[in-house]
Amino acid sequence: MTLAFPRPVPARADRRSSAQPSASVDPGTHRTILRCNSTADFLAALPFLTGFRATNSLVIVLFSGRRAGSAMRVDLPDPNAPETFGSMLDCIVEILHRTGAGPAGPAIVITTNRTFSEAAGAPWWRFARQIRLRFRREGWPLRDLAVIAPDGWAGLLTDRMPQRGRPLAEIDASPMTARATAAGASSDSFEELGRLPEPSARRAAAVTARLAELDRRAAAGGDDANATAGRGTSGTPIWVGGLARVANACLDGEGAPEPLLVARLIRASEQTDPWLVLLLASISRADFVVDLVEQAAPRRFLGAPIDTGAESGSGDHDWSIRTLLQVLARERIDTTRLRRLIEVLGDATVHAPRARRPGLFALLAWAWWMRGMSSVASRVLAESQGIDAEHALSLMVARLVAEPPSWTLRAAVEAVS
Repeated sequence: MTLAFPRPVPARADRRSSAQPSASVDPGTHRTILRCNSTADFLAALPFLTGFRATNSLVIVLFSGRRAGSAMRVDLPDPNAPETFGSMLDCIVEILHRTGAGPAGPAIVITTNRTFSEAAGAPWWRFARQIRLRFRREGWPLRDLAVIAPDGWAGLLTDRMPQRGRPLAEIDASPMTARATAAGASSDSFEELGRLPEPSARRAAAVTARLAELDRRAAAGGDDANATAGRGTSGTPIWVGGLARVANACLDGEGAPEPLLVARLIRASEQTDPWLVLLLASISRADFVVDLVEQAAPRRFLGAPIDTGAESGSGDHDWSIRTLLQVLARERIDTTRLRRLIEVLGDATVHAPRARRPGLFALLAWAWWMRGMSSVASRVLAESQGIDAEHALSLMVARLVAEPPSWTLRAAVEAVS
């Protein structure tokens, strides 16, 4: 879905138009284009553009011409520490300078739980005024600036603070909501993102039984998809291809995978090399993963340290799992694939014994991070650390999550190029 919006115009209180929002299809990309004619239209379409409904957030939408490109979400600063507003604006302006998005005229939306009644006017008015002044100093236009509160909304491109919010019904009544839904767009509450599904006691029992069976077979030296014994003619351990195919089977199907496959995922997530193979197979075909290991030479690929400077791994390795994931983060992964991965991992996590969940949480956090949602990834990692504060893979992913994946910066550049 692509969003089209009027070009930046001189500041005024609320953008209104008698024209009706419309929808069309770009013949080149076959993507649905939703055309907004007012701030209310834009606010109605925003959750579908970003993929979630944010609260207590600052959402910055970048544009190329009249079309919206990528969107960035950051937590609002502490309302009781206005001295921090400036440093937050510095970070935003730096990003807009690096991407060249400032001169194109971004749109900024403040979403807050604070009401107009509590604020005796527009919530976050002081912060919004600093945004307007800073953009004016940079010589950048603002396509729109608005606030959404529980008791109303307001455009903030005016020099006078709105004392009362406009009715939220204006947003709800916008035809953009129906058109975005018809275009296949969806939105979830930001707080709900990363929340695990409700477990089934019967399914948990079935997974646990399969997991115990695999544990017994491994202890007895039996054949297992996660076993490290056995090599093919190329020297690549047989388990690499077997585990990659298990991951593909889980993701290529619909609904929840069968308990045996879930048990194999759980076991694989507990060991470093299988964890990496699971991750790679989640975004590619099993044959590609096997070829990758073979071309890199199994001895150099397997047993790599988790992070740079780690004591694990042999001297044969001049890279770490973290550096590999940083390289992967240069390219955006298909969102549909990541959604399915998150669905499968969420199901596996809630049906795994609690002590055996950290590796799954680390994979889940990586998937959310690759979707560009570092805040959600951090919430997932907190669950892992609540089980094992020293879990090495989770600690490594936490260091990754400290910065956004590099594809998001390039996406922002492309949005204004």
